[in-house]
Amino acid sequence: MNFKSWFILSETITVKDQEFRDPLNALKHIQATHPNPENLVVTFTAIDKVGINPKSTYSTPFGIYFYPLDYVIHKEMDVEFAGDQHYINVCEFTRPEKILHMTSDINNQKGIVELFYAFPEIGSQKIEMSLYIVSDKYSFRSNYSKLWLVTREMAENKPVLWNANLRKCGIDGFVDHGTGTIHINEPTQGVVFTANSLKRILVIPQRLFTKQGESMPVRKPLPDPNKLSVEQLEKLLKTRNLSDDDFHYLLDNTRNKDEMAKLIVQHVKELSGDNISALLYNTSNIDEMARFIIEHIKELSGDIISVLLLTAYDKVEMARILGSNNINKLNGGHLKKLLDDPSNGEMAEILGPDNINKLTGDDVKYVMSSMHGINIEKMARILGPDNINKLSGDDVKNLMDGTNNTDEIARILGPNNINKLSGDHVAHLLVLGDTISINRIEKMARILGPDNINKLNYENVYNLLYYTPNKNQMRQFLRKYYTGTNQEVISLLKQ
Repeated sequence: MNFKSWFILSETITVKDQEFRDPLNALKHIQATHPNPENLVVTFTAIDKVGINPKSTYSTPFGIYFYPLDYVIHKEMDVEFAGDQHYINVCEFTRPEKILHMTSDINNQKGIVELFYAFPEIGSQKIEMSLYIVSDKYSFRSNYSKLWLVTREMAENKPVLWNANLRKCGIDGFVDHGTGTIHINEPTQGVVFTANSLKRILVIPQRLFTKQGESMPVRKPLPDPNKLSVEQLEKLLKTRNLSDDDFHYLLDNTRNKDEMAKLIVQHVKELSGDNISALLYNTSNIDEMARFIIEHIKELSGDIISVLLLTAYDKVEMARILGSNNINKLNGGHLKKLLDDPSNGEMAEILGPDNINKLTGDDVKYVMSSMHGINIEKMARILGPDNINKLSGDDVKNLMDGTNNTDEIARILGPNNINKLSGDHVAHLLVLGDTISINRIEKMARILGPDNINKLNYENVYNLLYYTPNKNQMRQFLRKYYTGTNQEVISLLKQ
């Protein structure tokens, strides 16, 4: 069934003093009257807000995903992600010159120069290696495939880092004109990497129909909270299942934020850690509101306890108020954020060793990677060897890769953890050294030791020789440090 036939509007759509009942006609009118219709896009959302969803599970960079307006009109709104959303948002690019357009011209790969300028600290050899890897591994679909794939490789497929890499290249977003570069299952779509890259110019609430024909009306908008009595507000909070949109509407639009926050705490049945954080930062006295929350919420979740500790000015006092039973509800995800706080020494004492020992290897890497200089020494003492030994080979490689003081991090990690490295990890760390000087690569080899150097296989050695600017120097280095018995490697080094 066509999506258009699934819904009716709960009210008319007004565009520049003209009313429409059919959203498609409204979109056509906007396209015909806007001075730059090529800069208009449509995004469908479950709530009355356009923003980045930090909990997205898709293997694409974090961003706001949309369809070009002309595509939505051409498809008569029968597009993949429209049928189950409550709001149609028409937006325009705020900086159209920073939007890149993906076309099928695969022989004209763009954006590569920007990569080298954007990441000088990585070094040209490492970027060239990433370019080689994606060229060997993938078939290109558009003129920006290399840029798209290399920034993903550099981010190790992490959506947050992938977003950051593309923004670092000075890009607001992409429009894919049917190549499937962003996602093969939705060839025509687009993405921007920050909310301020779009300006919403129209929102259309809609009434959906299920396949069984049952009406799913758009939630009735909340009234102005300033026009409601306390009794009316209490009834509203008790009976309405507040969406995130409702929650922020009440806090943003009330004149007395302290009073509204207290009413929410008293009468809303379930509050998330994000809700509590919003309440605290919208009130005049964070510590006073925190105490009110503790007094009125009978069963505090780990998310709420974590927020209370993070936002408290006097964390020791907050821990005393919460008590050990509440502190012990914290999990590794909470703990890593708490230890990442500048007062981590104080926080470690509050949490105690039993809680700190809940950390996973990923949690330990997260905490250690955010520390530098004296702070990483301090964090190592807080974590202790048992937690540091939870690190995997990938974790060890990332920690050694992300520091300017390799000696220090190697000493903290110790030989047992460094020996978790694979041949691929070792090759990566040696290439990292080669982007600076042969002296650095010699230093890295001494840190890694012969047992790790001997993990290099034929492919590792071939790539090291292929990508180095001085092949003879690299060959001499590998002959000096490689003492293994892999005959393919030995033969390659003799050439």
